[in-house]
Amino acid sequence: MIQHVIATLQQSPGIRRIEAQLLIHGSGQAAAPFMREGFRRYPRLFMKMPLQQPMPTPRRSLPAGIEIRRWSDQDYQPAAGLITAAYRGHIDSDINDQYRTMTGSLRFLNNIIRFPDVGYSTRLLPS
Repeated sequence: MIQHVIATLQQSPGIRRIEAQLLIHGSGQAAAPFMREGFRRYPRLFMKMPLQQPMPTPRRSLPAGIEIRRWSDQDYQPAAGLITAAYRGHIDSDINDQYRTMTGSLRFLNNIIRFPDVGYSTRLLPS
């Protein structure tokens, strides 16, 4: 099945990038056939923490200088600038313009703020 997927992707015009999360497989388990065909792999590192019983009590106070407030329209530009700066040189910005450019970061923010129940999807970028 993987060979069929690879052949289909290679025959599809305009595709520059494919992103997949194969959650039912172990990390890297399905990577070898793609790597043999010239695809590049960008592995993900996940943080894990065992759940404790009973759960620790959440902090009620915030550190000095931290404020939680309602989002407003004037927050888009500074937040997009922060995203772009934070991801500069990071592997995610190499594969996704939503982290690499102000325009992409603004689109990302619009999607997750205006459509929070839908989430966002990563687009395949045309050649």
